[in-house]
Amino acid sequence: MLGFVGLIVSVVLFILLTFRGWNMAVASVLSSVLILLFNRMDLFKGFAESYTLGFSEFAGSWWLLFLLGTTFGRYMQDMGLSDAMARVIYARFRGRVILAVLAVSFVLSYGGIGTFVIAFTVYPIASRLFQEANISRNLLPAVMLFCPTTMCMTMLPGTPSIQNMIPTSFLGTSIYAAPLFGTVAAALTGVIGYLYFWYTTAAKQPVGTGPSVAGKMKSAPADYLSFLPCICLWGVAFFLNRVGIESRAAVAAAMAAAIGVCIVLKRPGVSVQKSINEGSMQGLKTLAATSCIMGYGALVQSTDGFRLCLQQLLRISTSPVLTSILAINVIAAVTGSSTASLQLYYKLFSGQIAQITFSKELIHRITAIASGGLDSMPYATGVAIANELAKTSLRDTYRYVFITCAMIPLAVLGVLLLLLNVWV
Repeated sequence: MLGFVGLIVSVVLFILLTFRGWNMAVASVLSSVLILLFNRMDLFKGFAESYTLGFSEFAGSWWLLFLLGTTFGRYMQDMGLSDAMARVIYARFRGRVILAVLAVSFVLSYGGIGTFVIAFTVYPIASRLFQEANISRNLLPAVMLFCPTTMCMTMLPGTPSIQNMIPTSFLGTSIYAAPLFGTVAAALTGVIGYLYFWYTTAAKQPVGTGPSVAGKMKSAPADYLSFLPCICLWGVAFFLNRVGIESRAAVAAAMAAAIGVCIVLKRPGVSVQKSINEGSMQGLKTLAATSCIMGYGALVQSTDGFRLCLQQLLRISTSPVLTSILAINVIAAVTGSSTASLQLYYKLFSGQIAQITFSKELIHRITAIASGGLDSMPYATGVAIANELAKTSLRDTYRYVFITCAMIPLAVLGVLLLLLNVWV
């Protein structure tokens, strides 16, 4: 029981430290020490084994994509390509900045580009658009994360995300499971999310300014060339995914090709060496912070307190569907990972899954959508990366992230399940 209390106190401490502005390395280490003490575990062994394993596995798997992603984003900025893209997008969307950024991130994420790479790619464009439209930067993390962590991660049929693939190995379904349910959920989430962003920006700006004002950024024909690197990124990744290349390898190759296109489009006065050096250093810094979060999550999963938490979830005797949603979100909240929540749920809750009367395809879609709720904790990797790139504080941005990336998807899932029960 003491270990379970330590788990809760540790999570609360992690949240408080991140809200207070402590960096992820310090916050994760202090929270890890606390949970180790409460669980009466050896401090050195806990860090040397569980924490380090989680840290090194993530860093080893993702370092190349972080390096290439931040280098690509930095080079786009230094070359002025992100500004040129912003001018074209602003003009084509008639100043509807939020809608423009959501559309770009939607296309990239549904095309198979991961959340991390989308953040690196979209940030320089979104930052410029927000600046011109006089929209607070505090909305940037939520807008960048909305499509990749909701509709295009768990809802839309065929999306190539890990969260959409995990249920297939346990249920024997395909990534196109329950297309109608998923599409309706995605449409409702997208509309409600956009309306929330529109209301938030409208409420904070004086009449005559903001995202509905067009014409502030004039685009020139040459600006359209700035889209070539992003088109290359999406096209190469899409093609390599379709021919069977592993997702991360495909995106890494596509990112390298996009950087090559940027170099071909090089403008006078721009130093390739400087852009790559500074971009890669930013990538390593972001990777280190994110890996600390994964180290903490791995350590949490090795404790008796976490195992007790899972045992208590197994004893819940309510509706099997509600149990699945609750269990997935509790695990996601503790670990900060939707992937971990789905994997553990399907491994441990097979008895509850067998009691659900819905079809396997519908169970697939419901559990996938449920995993995209409380995975958006303050210490979640996507939230940390978005704030790191935008140079914003968690205290100023998290309420927008939580509403759009956690509350809205879960509320939509709840409403659809109610309607489904009435219809059935």
